[in-house]
Amino acid sequence: MEINTFGGNFITPREVTNARGVAYTKEQIAGLAVNLAGVFKWCRDGYTVMPAPSESRSLLFLRKNEPNRFHARNGGLWARQRFAHEDKTSLGWIVIRFIPGSTSKMPYKQKTLLPSGFGFPNVTEVVWALIVHKTVKGIHLIPNILVRTSSFDDDGYPVVVGDNPDGIIIRPWKGHPDGMIGMVAIIRR
Repeated sequence: MEINTFGGNFITPREVTNARGVAYTKEQIAGLAVNLAGVFKWCRDGYTVMPAPSESRSLLFLRKNEPNRFHARNGGLWARQRFAHEDKTSLGWIVIRFIPGSTSKMPYKQKTLLPSGFGFPNVTEVVWALIVHKTVKGIHLIPNILVRTSSFDDDGYPVVVGDNPDGIIIRPWKGHPDGMIGMVAIIRR
């Protein structure tokens, strides 16, 4: 039996299975358990902790299975971009947090705000976190703001992701300061 004593900041594999239909094997659950002690401390510090899917997934795969969560339910300019096919999730824990004070900054300034040991998530990891958090907890993880990812479009621009009532938005960012573009930090365990 899996017990969640960490409240809103921790999403268990069972919650992901119930909400998303993702099946984890006993071996995958055991592997996640090995790293669990190291990630619990972030729950208290405002980070959201959740398991990645049990199999590597692309952005297009996520949209195919949940088109109504996306602003562009099919097609769209980003669907032909390399990142939509190649940037994937991988099994393990995702520890993610919006970084306060990261909006209205140039990309190089945002990078200085990353906590030690953390990096930028790829577009698929952010979208997975947005979908799972909304499905399991019933609220948007980072509503009405776009966040920078480690993914780049085919023209070399960073990809930003946002979640609003119209669905998940994915677009390139030309790099100019924008009050609506912030960042999330991620660590994978």
